[in-house]
Amino acid sequence: MLDFQSNNYNFPIESQPVFTQDGEVIPDHQCIIRTDTGRSMGLHGSRYKAVPHDDVVNSILDSVKASNLSSDYDLNVDVIEGGRKLRGQILFKDLVQEPAVGDYVQFRVGFYNSN
Repeated sequence: MLDFQSNNYNFPIESQPVFTQDGEVIPDHQCIIRTDTGRSMGLHGSRYKAVPHDDVVNSILDSVKASNLSSDYDLNVDVIEGGRKLRGQILFKDLVQEPAVGDYVQFRVGFYNSN
């Protein structure tokens, strides 16, 4: 079962070193930590660059505004697995097509992130 926490996507994360049981640093590895809860978001290689969920949402919204496509939209953002994954959607309410009588299609943009 997925753990949903709607709209709670703006939280701090940081990279921390990974250690062996003997306290030795494991080279070329890092752990992404959610610092407000101390929860591990994932174990990654040293070249991995975590992108905070807030940055992803803001860049999508900036792109929508810069496109001048529409200002009539609904934003839905879900955080899954305690913050590890983000799934978002923008549904443009005024960008509607009727390909067949009674059959309506709305323009939608989906975006995702994981740490």
